[in-house]
Amino acid sequence: MEHLEGFIHAWLPKRSFGFITTTGENSEQYFFHSQNSSVPLNSIAVGMKVTFDALPVKKGKNPTAINVNLADAPAEGGAL
Repeated sequence: MEHLEGFIHAWLPKRSFGFITTTGENSEQYFFHSQNSSVPLNSIAVGMKVTFDALPVKKGKNPTAINVNLADAPAEGGAL
C-alpha cells in the first residue's frame, strides 16, 4: 500500500463518499467512503488536506483511498 497526501475535491454527504486528488505533478483521483475515514462525517469539506493509503487499482474500478486522516493530525491506528 502506498501512503499519499491530497485534498478532498468532491464530497457527497448524502451518499457518504467523495473523491480525493493527490498533490504533485502526477495528480490522481481516489474514491473514498466515510467508513474509511477517521475524519468526523460532519467535518469533511471540499479543499480539506488529507493523508491516506491507496489500494491497488482493480480493473474497471477507480483507485480507492482508505485510512483517510486530516493532513495535520497525527495518524491513528486506523480509520473508523
